[in-house]
Amino acid sequence: MALQVRYLINYSDDSMEKAYWWIGLVGSIASIVSAGWAWIQANRAKQAASDAARFRGEIINRRELIENSHIYKETKSIQNRILALGPKCSTMSAKGIDCAELAESVLRYSSMLQEHTSNFPDATKVIIASFATNVKPLIDKLARAKRFDEKKNVGTEIYFLLEPLLAEIKIATDVKKEKLQ
Repeated sequence: MALQVRYLINYSDDSMEKAYWWIGLVGSIASIVSAGWAWIQANRAKQAASDAARFRGEIINRRELIENSHIYKETKSIQNRILALGPKCSTMSAKGIDCAELAESVLRYSSMLQEHTSNFPDATKVIIASFATNVKPLIDKLARAKRFDEKKNVGTEIYFLLEPLLAEIKIATDVKKEKLQ
């Protein structure tokens, strides 16, 4: 009986060693496979984060393009409205124009333009700042203008301030549009 128990114990120890060896082998293989899987998932996550950053950048650029296009449209609109008092203004074309309302429109336009300066390159920001500085006293003069020559002079000055601004906004908008394509 002692021989049988001893045989069982010896057999049992040897078998346990083999079991531990196999468990260790399977565990090592599982660890290696898990590490490989984690590496694959990390690369996928990195690619997803990169794609998300790229999409975010595209969305921001598209939003800025839309805003710039709107600003260009508003610049063109305000220029067309001020043209009635601009360089080719006649006494007939100046009749019926509400200068106070037009001055308010120019003021709103100037505020909107300054609000969105971050969308533009530095060279355009300088022109926008110059426009805002130079148009402020003209807005007040336009609102108070009564005589035809006052209206025409102020309207012409504002018109000529808008011209280079319109060109710069158009260039900045076109550059943004080309970047998105």
